[in-house]
Amino acid sequence: MKRTIILLALLVTGMLLTAGCTGTGTANNSTSTSSSATLKNTTVVPGNSSMPVITGNTTAITLPAGKTTTIELPENPTTGYAWNVTLSSGLLIENNTYIQDNGTANKVGAGGTHQWVVRGVSTGKQTFSAIYKRPWEALTGNETQFTESITVT
Repeated sequence: MKRTIILLALLVTGMLLTAGCTGTGTANNSTSTSSSATLKNTTVVPGNSSMPVITGNTTAITLPAGKTTTIELPENPTTGYAWNVTLSSGLLIENNTYIQDNGTANKVGAGGTHQWVVRGVSTGKQTFSAIYKRPWEALTGNETQFTESITVT
């Protein structure tokens, strides 16, 4: 009898834990009518499929003041890694959204794309910088980094 109660308790606990891992969240698929900068050339660090090496961030964007541009980078928050973004004073983040890859809904460990809609608020050369790291870990200098130069006119 005692064994049956323990097994039943373990079964119920397992069901509750499994139910907490599913959801019906929706992605924000808002669109922008201005230019878009999307990371196109990414490779993966050997032996670490969650850590992209950014190789295609050498473009510069010209953005009229008051207009927006969209920057998208691959991200997999299930690994603990996230983009830590800093902006120069002439830029403003209007929207900050994570979009899970198509066909991966309710799949544990699936990655996606982090999307920022950035508005140019002051003219001149501005910078969007991001470091891909776990927030609880100290900087080592080996983190994946992304920098986008934006000239606001």
